[in-house]
Amino acid sequence: MTEQVKTTSLEEMKNLAVPVVAIPAWDGESEINVRLKRVSLMSLIQAGQLPNELLAIAYKTMGRAKGEESPAEENDPEHMQKFTMLMHEVAKHALVEPTYDEIVEHAAPLTDQQLLAIFMYCMSGLNALKSFRTAARTLAAIGDSGEDVRG
Repeated sequence: MTEQVKTTSLEEMKNLAVPVVAIPAWDGESEINVRLKRVSLMSLIQAGQLPNELLAIAYKTMGRAKGEESPAEENDPEHMQKFTMLMHEVAKHALVEPTYDEIVEHAAPLTDQQLLAIFMYCMSGLNALKSFRTAARTLAAIGDSGEDVRG
């Protein structure tokens, strides 16, 4: 007799769609847990949720999959500024609990590492964050005594 497949409950779907994800903390060594949803640049563009000034950089970011240079790899300060603004916009839409505004108001502004982790999660999923976890463990193991730093 064949076992009947049951549908996934809405509560299970919610948990899958908005998981708790570990991102770097402000000290760069530990992690904080936030609830994130994956944000699609195409969806943000289609819904008109990206400012016009960020559309070109968003298209360029999506084009990277075709082998084009990433906006973060360019040496143009204007491109880097817009890419940073894009990362903030993605974080605002991705952070569910706590929200972007709650973090900035009650804790501190997000660091570059945190913004990049959120952006990478949105574009590539949880596997993209493995490098952050490995780097944080390596830094913690090395310590910050400065013994190995040349004078």
